[in-house]
Amino acid sequence: PAAIPAGISIHDRAQTAALLDFAELVDAVAAAAQELEGGVIRSPERLVVPLGAGAVMLSMPAAAEDIAIHKLVNVHPDNKHLGLPAIHGAVTVCDTATGQLRCLLDGPEVTGRRTAAVSLLAIRQLLPQAPRHILLVGTGIQARYHVQALHALYPQAQVWVEARTHDA
Repeated sequence: PAAIPAGISIHDRAQTAALLDFAELVDAVAAAAQELEGGVIRSPERLVVPLGAGAVMLSMPAAAEDIAIHKLVNVHPDNKHLGLPAIHGAVTVCDTATGQLRCLLDGPEVTGRRTAAVSLLAIRQLLPQAPRHILLVGTGIQARYHVQALHALYPQAQVWVEARTHDA
């Protein structure tokens, strides 16, 4: 294996999760949304490349004044039949001024946490007070991230889960 260039940190799934605390992430998503609306963050529409059999490669770059990121993930829905995750990928973070790569994050972990953070931001913006009862529809991987996020931000809330089957 090749050596990792100096100054680049590579984070596996657990390390990426440790870097993305849900409370801080919700605040960061809120700030990023305002910066995107104000034109401070530049983010073109994601590029979708078909890979066959319902699979796609998604390319999602964005740049701010200090950092630029590129999330590149492959989504393979049929992987469940192979016992593999549906999403594989990475997020690269580089310095905007120099273009130097600074770190590599686990793409599926970033996706799960960011999606849950957006939902919790909506809860925060739309409800006048913290929720006490929450119904979560679905039991897939995104549901797991949402339960983690809800527990982190609203530990007193009671969460019900609606599933297609009792086993799920």
